[in-house]
Amino acid sequence: MGGLRSNKTGRFIKQSVKERFWSKVDKRSTDECWPWLAGREGWGYGMFWFEGHTIHAPRVAWLLTNGAIPENTFICHSCDFPGCVNPNHLFLGTQKDNMTDREHQGRRHAHLPPINRGEKHPRAKLNDSLVKMAREAYKNGEYGAVGKLAKEYGVNYTTLWKAASNKTWNHIQP
Repeated sequence: MGGLRSNKTGRFIKQSVKERFWSKVDKRSTDECWPWLAGREGWGYGMFWFEGHTIHAPRVAWLLTNGAIPENTFICHSCDFPGCVNPNHLFLGTQKDNMTDREHQGRRHAHLPPINRGEKHPRAKLNDSLVKMAREAYKNGEYGAVGKLAKEYGVNYTTLWKAASNKTWNHIQP
């Protein structure tokens, strides 16, 4: 499987997966990170079209360099840089290994702002007391009361129903 690229004559020639992949990498010395130069997803991992799917570039780097990745196995970074695809910086691990490494590196939610849950969220439409009232009505089988509460408080019925049925607003205990 490969791609097409134009040569100097304007004709298209088939490009191997390896050529296509490594052309999107800033290869440096073997001990440095090799940044992915193409598209990335929200967490900073490079993305690459491979065998009919878009997958994380570090997984492709591993596949091209080391072969198959066992099922339920993660590709972890020793360098702590998600955009790196240097095979020397990648190692196989379980989800537990990956989470332990994340904790050890001090990355637990370091990239995220503090979580504002429920009524503390700036776009919240509900509040804790309304959710508690709706849950009580739902628990008692008074589903129409959930609709009345939604109308009374000017919120979408589905939004309140999801909170009443514990599909959202899970931080509020009954």
